[in-house]
Amino acid sequence: MQNHVLMGKRTSCARVAVYVLMAMMGAVFLIMLQFMLKERSDKMRSSSDEENIIINNDRAMIMTTQQQQQEIKQDKQQSISERSATSNGRRSRSTSSSSLNSEYEYWLRNYIIKSDPHLLACHNDIGFGLIERWRKSERVICGDEKNTQNSRVYMYRIQQTRHTAQDNFVRIRNFVTLTDGFFSNGFTQGWFTSGCSMKVDNLKSREGHNLFQMHLDKWMGQYQGERACSKKINRRVVFLQRDGEYNLFHSMTDFSSLFVNYLMMIFKRIEEEGIEVTDTMELLDEYVQGTDVVYLDGYQMGPYMPILQAFGSVFSYSEYTQHLKKEYEVKDKDSICFDEVLFATPGGSNFLFKDAWRPK
Repeated sequence: MQNHVLMGKRTSCARVAVYVLMAMMGAVFLIMLQFMLKERSDKMRSSSDEENIIINNDRAMIMTTQQQQQEIKQDKQQSISERSATSNGRRSRSTSSSSLNSEYEYWLRNYIIKSDPHLLACHNDIGFGLIERWRKSERVICGDEKNTQNSRVYMYRIQQTRHTAQDNFVRIRNFVTLTDGFFSNGFTQGWFTSGCSMKVDNLKSREGHNLFQMHLDKWMGQYQGERACSKKINRRVVFLQRDGEYNLFHSMTDFSSLFVNYLMMIFKRIEEEGIEVTDTMELLDEYVQGTDVVYLDGYQMGPYMPILQAFGSVFSYSEYTQHLKKEYEVKDKDSICFDEVLFATPGGSNFLFKDAWRPK
């Protein structure tokens, strides 16, 4: 009897102990759960605060950029007004110097002083902003834009970031030369225009001796005046002097400069004809199909020739003479007139180069 009573008491105590233990575990669980929820709530609040800080910073950056652009615009207008007042009565050389300074000031203000590296520098230096700067620098240095029967020579010239001189690209409509006039550094008997003439030395004397850079200086110096055309060839020709044939970096400067030149012309057509920008790749294909690329240099073909061939039908200068004779039945001394010619931007003037060389 006593044993049964003792057993009952032990069982009752065990149950109480179990209940107490379960209650304690439940309390611990509730405390842990409450702690976890509080920690998560703190993290969410902290994350929300960080997002608000980022959003506020972005808004401040955008507002600052807008203020900077407004200041640049005001400074530029003020600078132009001041130069215009001080240059009153001076000769054309002084006027062209002012335009060069304004381009330099654009580079100085946008890149060094007030540029945000993410919002302005990339766009203006290697993006579509660079192409627009090139395109909007167009100047007619020979001929009349309205007279499409005669030759017109267009010069494009800008100051690129961390380049010690301004860079060039030249485009010519109704370009005249001789069938056998191509060689490794330009045109053996020069090149000509029809219905307009220019004096390259006068251009240099007004705008500075280093008006054209690298081989463009030699090619522009080979201009010989006006000449009648005996054979019209409705073809676009790009004259290119490569910056080497084996070095990958130098070869890439040739390709990317050529690509920028193509985009300049395509965007010009989009603007003039009101074409949809979404048709850019179709326009690029059309542009390539209508283009001959002739390299006027003494380099070998090199391993990167397949890339160059993506820009049009590619010829060496000697191959092109034979191609013209066979395709158009012209003779060595015939004056041939191309519908459009591009003197491609030299590889050394490419945007990839920084602080690399000084002008002559």
